[in-house]
Amino acid sequence: MSRARGVTLVEVMITIAVMGISGGTLLHASGAMQRAATDRLDQERASQLLDYEARELSEGRTPDPAVERALTAALHSAALERERAGRLTTLRVSWKYGSFAHTRALSVFTPGAR
Repeated sequence: MSRARGVTLVEVMITIAVMGISGGTLLHASGAMQRAATDRLDQERASQLLDYEARELSEGRTPDPAVERALTAALHSAALERERAGRLTTLRVSWKYGSFAHTRALSVFTPGAR
């Protein structure tokens, strides 16, 4: 008599457990990658804002408020600060994403009398 070999309940449960652990690990990793991508995108947007401000100030022009609003609107809770000391202007943009606060700064020489 030959007996048909089937899959036992223990083997099925182990397979389901392994699949569940693998799926949970992948979900966690994809969430971490999404957070990292959003953080990098915010850094790029902050750099664009600082580059725009620096270019306008170094060429002696007043930055357009509409462009500033458009660039800061893309960042979460963004604030742009200018600090002038003689011909040196320090630009600082701060934003918050999740529970983390970020800051980028750039110093620019502006034209004018010495």
